[in-house]
Amino acid sequence: MASQAEKISELDKRISQVAGELRFQETIFLRTDALVQDIADLSHEHKARADVLDERMVMMMDALKHNHEDIESLRRDGIKADTNVINELGKLEDRAAARFDSMGRRLQKLEYFRWYIAGGVIVITFFASMADFSKLFG
Repeated sequence: MASQAEKISELDKRISQVAGELRFQETIFLRTDALVQDIADLSHEHKARADVLDERMVMMMDALKHNHEDIESLRRDGIKADTNVINELGKLEDRAAARFDSMGRRLQKLEYFRWYIAGGVIVITFFASMADFSKLFG
């Protein structure tokens, strides 16, 4: 059988082994706590960045909405301007048509006068050919 000193020596060895294992486990626990804290810090930092990005996204969406409203306003103004131009062109076309009708009537009157003058010249020539001018001036 083993003596009391050997048993105590054996127990001291076991206690030192258990103490070594306990220190190892404490080290692992401390490292695990440090890693968990680092992960929590990273998570908080990620959330903060995500919040900043969300805020930027909202600002960009507001700017995009404003730009869309500006573009829509410009499009409406362009449509109004186009409508005004089309209306003015219609009025101009109506005035031009009225002028052309007026000029056509005037030209038609000139053609009638031309035929009256041509007919009058023919009648005068016919009577002049029948008249004896030597008796008139002689």
